[in-house]
Amino acid sequence: MKKLSRISFIRYFTGLLVNLNLTSILLLFQGGLLKFRRYIGLSNKLYFYLNNESYVPSMNPYDIFSPSNKAKIKIIPSKSEVIETRIDELAFLALITALTNPSVIFEIGTFRGRTALNFALNSREDCIIYTLDLPRNDIDTSTLGKADIKLL
Repeated sequence: MKKLSRISFIRYFTGLLVNLNLTSILLLFQGGLLKFRRYIGLSNKLYFYLNNESYVPSMNPYDIFSPSNKAKIKIIPSKSEVIETRIDELAFLALITALTNPSVIFEIGTFRGRTALNFALNSREDCIIYTLDLPRNDIDTSTLGKADIKLL
């Protein structure tokens, strides 16, 4: 098991304290550690969302880019139930790609290539896309679902 940094430990511990309730305890004992961790994480995100707070400051993309530069995006959705980029995050990445019109894209953490494919759909034809993924034997499979482990 990997040792957490002091900051990560404090963040994880406070999230646990804030979200620890009967439901989370039942999930821990009946659903296992993975469901428990997901519940704690989603509860934390919901807390920040409802209090209009965020881990990262957010902005409307058109506050950064010119409003006259409206872009249409294309997305290939996935019917898979494995770990992947959420559709709203994928749409935002596609929008940034379409608005910035890059000549080169470098993606770290490719996994199945879905995000790289959507980068390609929303970039110009001569854009070069480089991808980098972890070696398969270095991936911590303790947090993956059965469907994800089969892919490895």
